Amino acid sequence: MNSYEKKQQILNNIREQLEQSTPIPYPDIKNEELELFEKTESNALLSLFKVQFEALGGVFIELDNYQDLTIALKNLAMQHQWSEVVCSSKELFHFLVEEHLDFIREPSTLARLATAPACITECEAAIARTGSFIFSSQQNRGRTTTILYPNHLVIVRKNQLLQDLKDGFNLMNQKYSKDFPSMVNVTTGPSRTADIEKTLVTGIHGPQAIYCLFIHK
Repeated sequence: MNSYEKKQQILNNIREQLEQSTPIPYPDIKNEELELFEKTESNALLSLFKVQFEALGGVFIELDNYQDLTIALKNLAMQHQWSEVVCSSKELFHFLVEEHLDFIREPSTLARLATAPACITECEAAIARTGSFIFSSQQNRGRTTTILYPNHLVIVRKNQLLQDLKDGFNLMNQKYSKDFPSMVNVTTGPSRTADIEKTLVTGIHGPQAIYCLFIHK
């Protein structure tokens, strides 16, 4: 038998196997959603998120209201000597300008001009169990502002804090329905990689530091 005949024999064997149906191994199992993780009470979600987020290297800042946000941003800019901070949220940008934060800028439309040391964005949701954020292309500059700048400041409101990733995607389905975003990004902690000599390095594929500014009101 030559190599061509052997090849045809192998292909015929595969074809025969594919034509045979395989019975379902456990037909009596109900097709229902399984809860893999213990449910967290709503009043404990913030504590869970904080623990998970900080364990990943994130910086968590808890604020009572938006007036406290302006103070926190001034302190961060002064502490880290940020000469400018871009803000992708148009509504939040106008608010901060009216609050006389003169270092706040709008993000550039060109990636090569994204030279600011820090960027403020909002998120679609925050996930307590993993300490993650969900972003999408429906947000202003949603494809770029979450990855281009060395420091990422994420604004999270109390009603955006959810239990698990499935809750986040359910929210996205309800929010956008038939106009679902072409890009959804789940960010968990600062950018990091150990591809080179198994040495952990941050900031290679995105921000080297990520801040959560959680606003209760």
